Amino acid sequence: FGGVTGQVTFDGNGDRDIALYVQNLQFRPSTSSSISPAGNGGSGGGGGSGGGGSGGGTFEWVTIGSFLADTGQLTMAGEAQFYDGSSVPTPEVWPYDPSLALRGSFSAVAALILVACCALLGYTFVYREHKVFKAASPVFMSITLVGCMLFCVLVFLYYPYAPTGDLCMAQAWLRHLSFFAMFTAIMVKMYRIFLVFASLRSVVKRANRLKVSLPDSRLMRYFGALMLLVTAYLAAWTAVSPVQVVSSRQLSAEGRVTEWVKCDLGWWEWALLIVELLILAGGAWLSYRVRNVPSQFNESRYNALAIYNWVTVGVLLTLLASLVSASPDVEYAFDVLSALFTAPVVIALTFTPKILIIQKSDEGMGSSKDSVNPLAKRQSHGSMPLSEIQFGEDERRELE
Repeated sequence: FGGVTGQVTFDGNGDRDIALYVQNLQFRPSTSSSISPAGNGGSGGGGGSGGGGSGGGTFEWVTIGSFLADTGQLTMAGEAQFYDGSSVPTPEVWPYDPSLALRGSFSAVAALILVACCALLGYTFVYREHKVFKAASPVFMSITLVGCMLFCVLVFLYYPYAPTGDLCMAQAWLRHLSFFAMFTAIMVKMYRIFLVFASLRSVVKRANRLKVSLPDSRLMRYFGALMLLVTAYLAAWTAVSPVQVVSSRQLSAEGRVTEWVKCDLGWWEWALLIVELLILAGGAWLSYRVRNVPSQFNESRYNALAIYNWVTVGVLLTLLASLVSASPDVEYAFDVLSALFTAPVVIALTFTPKILIIQKSDEGMGSSKDSVNPLAKRQSHGSMPLSEIQFGEDERRELE
């Protein structure tokens, strides 16, 4: 029936159906005239005194909708706001719970490889005068071991699941210095083999008297120059734009939001990765050019296998680790595998054949005076007139 206040209705329980207003306490930077029709401005003013003191405004009750009980119609005329002023509810964020078993297992493997590298370093020093190690240059073999040891230390730096900016920068330093230390040591030796092989082919074809002078001291200058450039780049990176950490969140299937921090490397990292990719491509090219070099100890063949492994495995895992946006454990696994599937493989390919030859040899401790393949002799001394090298028919045919 119609009453003084308008249409009056009752439900089946005898309760009156009235209009209900939907109100929301919102922060206003200045006084608002939108208040409750029920006269709740007093409570809003009380809330406003607290809000005004902290943010320069007031909290007020704002009508954002109405509900007509007699028709069951809900009408929303405004948008609800939460306490922080946003219209989206703030999810409950949980810190990420890392897999300590995964990180501990990888760290244990890195520790074993580190101990093995230390043992091989001592083994190289003991047998440095053996013809097998002499032909492969003990100095650069030791540098390769040091680079692998740096990779193992890098795995330990990957362990913290909440890195800081300084830790991220230290990871970048170790990651790139270890790569250039190992790979440059291999590259300069491959470069010497390439030049010697090219000069030997020239002797066979034209019988001239060329001389290629590439002793270890000269190769060390090449190695030192490249390492100096890399160090200067890393120093500029650290000074100009040091690595920062950023927050990352992930919504699980259960609806839980987890948060963690990770390194934001930026374009400095990508620029250096491109340079490393180009160097790897150059190493693959050198490996292809010296694939037929005769060698008593197959030094060039194993170096080529190490380079091919680094190209296929290292580049693939590094790119995946940079592009994949997943949980910290997945990112950690990619980072560690990119180190453990490259550096230790290089060490295995470099040292295992030599150790087996030494163990099977009846001579025991070798000497650089032992007869070796002419190319191995050229590699060990670094410089030798080509006219003094004597070739057999098989070697001549292979060089031709």
